[in-house]
This record gives sequence, C-alpha cells and structure tokens, in this order.
Amino acid sequence: MDEQRIRETDVPMAEVPWSGVRCVLCTLPKPLTLEHIIPESLGGILECKFLCSDCNSKMGEFYEGGLLDSPEFRLAIEPLQAANPKLYRQMAGQRGFILDGPGGPVRAILRNGRLTPERMTDVRGSEKTTTFQSVSDLKRALREAPAAYGVSGDEIESAIQRISGAPEDTRVELTPGVEFANWRPQTSLPDLSAPFADPRIGLKIAYEFLALYYGEQVFHESLQDARDCLLSRSEILESLKFEELHAREYAPFHSIRLDTSCSGTRVTVRLFGYLVWRVTFPGEQTSAPQFIGYRVNLIGRKHYLAVSD
Repeated sequence: MDEQRIRETDVPMAEVPWSGVRCVLCTLPKPLTLEHIIPESLGGILECKFLCSDCNSKMGEFYEGGLLDSPEFRLAIEPLQAANPKLYRQMAGQRGFILDGPGGPVRAILRNGRLTPERMTDVRGSEKTTTFQSVSDLKRALREAPAAYGVSGDEIESAIQRISGAPEDTRVELTPGVEFANWRPQTSLPDLSAPFADPRIGLKIAYEFLALYYGEQVFHESLQDARDCLLSRSEILESLKFEELHAREYAPFHSIRLDTSCSGTRVTVRLFGYLVWRVTFPGEQTSAPQFIGYRVNLIGRKHYLAVSD
C-alpha cells in the first residue's frame, strides 16, 4: 500500500459512539455498558458502549483479572518505571516483588510507591527462626511476649537498645542462644510466579476493534466462532488463524492494526511494543477504508488513528 495515502490524526475522544442496541458478544438486545478495547489496567483509552453487563463482566473475569500479575505483563511494565513513573506505580501497585539480600529472598509488594517490607529482621533461637517485616515489629513482639525470645521482663529495654543500635546485615546476640539480624535487601525483581496470561486477551482486543470497524456487520455468522471462543473460553479454532508472536523488545506503546487487503480481515494487536497477537477473521467484508492503525503512546498518554484514503 502506498504509505503516502495513510493519514494519521489524534483521536479527539476516548469513547467511540455505538448506534446499535445488541451486545457485540452475546448478540442479544440488552442495556449496553462501556468497554475498554485495550484494558484500562494496561493504560488503554479507547472505549465503546457495546457490551452488555454480563459479557463485560465475563471479559473482566476471564481475561483481564490478574493480567498484570502474569510474567509477560510484569516484565512489560518494568520499562515504564523510568519512562512514566506515575503510570508504572498505577500498574505495579499491589503487585508482588522478590527482595533479595544477605538474609535470603522475601516477598514484598509495591504500596504507595514503596516496596514493603523493605527490611527483614530474623530472630534465631536454638530451635527455630522467626522473621519480622521490620525492626518495630520485633520490638513490639518483645514487649508482648519477651519469654518467647529468651528475654526476661527486666531485660526488655536493654534488648531493645541492642536491636536499635545494631548494624545492618550482621547477626547480634540478643540473649544467650538467641540472635537477631536486620537484613537489608539489595535487589528487587518482579515476582514472576503467577500463571501466564490467557492468549485470548489478544482475540478479545482484536474482535472488539473489529466491531468498531464493522459496525452491524460484526454480527455476521462468519464471526460466531470468535464470539463462542470468548464467551466459553473454548479452544481457539483454526478458522480464526490465530497467531501469538513477539517483537524484538518492549516499548511504551500499544497498537492495533486492521487490514482488509488480505483474505478475510486481519487484526494485529501489539501490547507494550512486544506482545503480539494476529487474528485473521473469516468472511469478505466490503467496508472501507482498507487499513486502520491505532496507537496509544504510554509516555504522553495520547492515542492516534491512521486511516488509508
């Protein structure tokens, strides 16, 4: 296609008008609710009121809930820490991290822009080791149950003074046979232990963007396989020509490209510049234009639309 025939413009609004009365997934005439094409949790902006509340809830439960906990998306948001710190805190907030240091690894979460726990305090006796999230937690435990840590009532304050003045990353004797150490984490990494995201998230975004392009044509029977797959979480059928791909590196943008110049209608979804899904929907549609490209810049929080003449 001649690149000079493609026009790129700012998208003036987030919500795309929808004139129909039927849900684009279950196809039933129901009250319609706003749906983000790219999930809002990922920084998506474009939205349309074309899903009933039941289908909207299913898309959230099936494909969007816990999306940012999955390993591929946890890695995807890390570059935003420097590019867009505010958006990074929104996406990484309450997510799991692994802190590591001399005291060994410990789980933490990002809360109010800080990783907690930031310090790990161990008390080791002859039989067991107890880990506290902070020195203040240990001091509180000593005052509430000193005997559990080998401290008598009249030794509590002197033990607390030893704790307060102890160097980090060093074991110090609290009482004979009981040591404590205040470990300072030296590295932090995102916790990648959650399951991978359901690849149907790519199909969901592609189908909803297709609906914006097709309008009422989206109810064509040739697209029923896509609707059934999304609503029942069934296997993605070969008729959809679904591909899961990767670009060379993560980048702070999302994009969707729709192309009707091939057999069927091909929609390519690209999230964080790296995670790519390509779906070729069956059926020959005659809507113009032949090409639409949509892009969200996650640094400036602007979105753009490129359309062929």
